[in-house]
Amino acid sequence: MIYRPKFIEGRSLDFREVEESDAEFIFKLRTDNELNKYISSVSDNIKDQVEFIRRYKAKDNEYYYVVQDKKGAAYGLVRLYNINFETGEFVPGSWLMKRDAPNHFSLESMLLIYDLAFKKLNLKHGILDVKKKNKRVLAGQERFGAEYLREDDLTVYLVITREKYFQVRERYKKFAKD
Repeated sequence: MIYRPKFIEGRSLDFREVEESDAEFIFKLRTDNELNKYISSVSDNIKDQVEFIRRYKAKDNEYYYVVQDKKGAAYGLVRLYNINFETGEFVPGSWLMKRDAPNHFSLESMLLIYDLAFKKLNLKHGILDVKKKNKRVLAGQERFGAEYLREDDLTVYLVITREKYFQVRERYKKFAKD
């Protein structure tokens, strides 16, 4: 059994592990045409989202959270997946925030998910795949310490190491709960 906290407390937001009852919220985010420009598509059947959550729960190398405010209102999603505990590699992703999410929620959710990966799980590096046209996310991840690895026709691959993350984290520590 892996360490999988059901709840992670942040400074102004929290992570709550996804449940089947979140399927409609996830579905609405993932089918929002403004938000889903750069992510993989989903079927138009909410039952498929429930099945995805069930499959996630059965895995031992994923963490999937709803990003919520301190009152429990859901604002987004974040996930660690394809974790290889032997090599220390993981993929951070599935970051989606509602359009009306407070501006700092993206930054604070990055801190919280990377703290989970590097502090709690003791992982070594994350591999990000970001669509080339998603300039905002590319710039944000690079400011956060992710470095260019390679690219193909559609995607830029970045790597964020534990060492680089902790160097950059100092710059953003006012957004972290320490």
